[in-house]
Amino acid sequence: MTTAFRLEELSALATRPFHDEYFRAASRAARWLSEQDPAELVGDDSVGWWLLIYAGLRPPRRLRQEMNRRLSDLLPRLRMGRSEVYTATVLARTLQRCGALQNRSKVCFRLQELLTSLSDPPHRLWSRQNLRADLAWTCQSLFELGWLDEQSHVSVVRNILVDVPFDSFLPAAQLWPVARASLTDLERREFSSKLQDACNSVKDPSRLTEFLDWEVSYLLLFFASRDDIAAARMVGDYLLSRQTESQWDEATEENIEATSLVGLAFCRLWAASQALIFAENPAIAAENVLRHTLWHTIRTEERLEDRWEAVLGARDLATKGRLLEDFLRFYAESSPGLSVQEVRLRTASEEIDLLLEKDRTFEVPRDLPGQYILVECKYKKKKSGADEIRDFQGKLLNRPRSTCKLGVFVSMAGFSRDSKTEVMRFNSRESEKILALVNGDEVDEAVRGGRSLVALISDAILATSKI
Repeated sequence: MTTAFRLEELSALATRPFHDEYFRAASRAARWLSEQDPAELVGDDSVGWWLLIYAGLRPPRRLRQEMNRRLSDLLPRLRMGRSEVYTATVLARTLQRCGALQNRSKVCFRLQELLTSLSDPPHRLWSRQNLRADLAWTCQSLFELGWLDEQSHVSVVRNILVDVPFDSFLPAAQLWPVARASLTDLERREFSSKLQDACNSVKDPSRLTEFLDWEVSYLLLFFASRDDIAAARMVGDYLLSRQTESQWDEATEENIEATSLVGLAFCRLWAASQALIFAENPAIAAENVLRHTLWHTIRTEERLEDRWEAVLGARDLATKGRLLEDFLRFYAESSPGLSVQEVRLRTASEEIDLLLEKDRTFEVPRDLPGQYILVECKYKKKKSGADEIRDFQGKLLNRPRSTCKLGVFVSMAGFSRDSKTEVMRFNSRESEKILALVNGDEVDEAVRGGRSLVALISDAILATSKI
């Protein structure tokens, strides 16, 4: 029975990261990737965009620009046997799919030229095991884009798959998706049988410690593709036990690639373990869920930039102030870990611009104390002064000490020296309350850098403590 997912269903799943531990890991990896610096994601050897390409995702504007620039730099020095060929193919495939590829004919011709030169065996590159997967995926990508004819595609892939070693699971596991798509039924069954034997030899979790996480991810992908759920869960649980808070802290090329593969593997395992079916193919269900998780993050980011531009472009200060409040509400709603409780709340004695609540189902930094966050917004020509700070302090002190411990004052024009002194005195005097300052430049940098409001507030607390 085929079950078609609707966007609302995907959205509901993507906003419930604790729905399943495997899905949570995949979702977290996807969000981490979408927040990275474009220069890191499209480096010389990085294939971090592999996950996004596999999910058919459209990258955000700033990344599309960086990808075209990187591709333009790579073309003149492409040589077969270099990892840059795979990187160039990754970039070209993503940009072509989303209609943003520049100099298409030039890129297409150069990649075709390199691949078709490998059609006649034997070729010295086949003996270099570390290049097999890169070459296979390059060939498969160009074929799917229509840049390589079927005859050349089959010829190159068969050459790549000749004499693949099965003494270790990794070389064959890396090539399994291409083999499954390119070989005849008989050849595919033979390849799969040999790979199954190689994978069975490392089913014991104690053996998995011999390999890196990204290598183990290929093992997980293979078991999931074969619907060997017991083995897949064993490998998945091992990978989960290896994940730490520092996993997503450093945006090195190796970490980006590993996170891409681990994230995709967890998504596949989640789909297989939940027996999800989409278009008669559980793998497509996994890709659609992961695509939505990333797409939601990136779409929100672009809408966030548009709203921020509207704030800056408003003609009068009254309109700017209203739009700033609306923007911060949307910013909070789009930031995992926060929800909006009150907007422009007026009482007999005071007015609250924004009251946020921390969502306990998300991992919010510990330096954001309390359950609620009080936010004050000011868009004026002059810097906010000490009187305004004292007024906001009163509002914060009026809130229950046990639940509302943090106040964030956002002033587009910044803060006077006296206001900063007042904040310093307040924070040193109050043991259970914290007041943090955010200026317009800091909001601008966070929005254009794709950072969440949670991250912005966390940075503001640290910066304010150094006043």
